[in-house]
Amino acid sequence: MAEQTRSRSSETRPGPSGLDDPFESGGAVHVRRAFQHEWLPVGGMTVGEIRRRFQDRFDIHADARASLNGDNVTDESVVVRAGDRLEFAPRAGEKGRSAGQREWWGDRRMGGA
Repeated sequence: MAEQTRSRSSETRPGPSGLDDPFESGGAVHVRRAFQHEWLPVGGMTVGEIRRRFQDRFDIHADARASLNGDNVTDESVVVRAGDRLEFAPRAGEKGRSAGQREWWGDRRMGGA
């Protein structure tokens, strides 16, 4: 059997998380929430679709603020492209507790019941 040669243009470079070429359409996007982050093949999806699809995996709250490449996302229908950086963060002052837990903790800190 004769050996076949490949041209350099047909070679793929290894990408994050084992993806062959994360920068093609539908390629990898760096998704982050707190200390959890991964390169995921979600290029072409909207911010809202990514939030819903990965809410359990990354523990993304429905009220978490989204930023794309460092800019706040105000419209969840924004389409994410391969190579982008998408981050979900809690609203300022929030630490992941529900409203009831915050009130109880606040009462305890202030010497309340």
